Amino acid sequence: MHIAFERQGRRRSAKIVDMLDVEVEGIEGPDGAESWLDNVRHLVARRLAAAKATRSSYRDHGVAWDNTGRNGHYAPFDWTGASDR
Repeated sequence: MHIAFERQGRRRSAKIVDMLDVEVEGIEGPDGAESWLDNVRHLVARRLAAAKATRSSYRDHGVAWDNTGRNGHYAPFDWTGASDR
């Protein structure tokens, strides 16, 4: 399985062929940079960039969804698997 990630400016995307195709674009704040949501309860980060999904579909294990045009977010993170604990 090949997973492709891309980062360009305020855009982030991830693809897994025939399973996942997601791209989000960060919402521009008054200073031209990302708008951030601080002090949130999330598994990955307490600070998330607010974004909109320009593409967002998933299909696997009998589940299928399309979140295109809806909310999204991104954040830097360093996530290790349970075997690393």
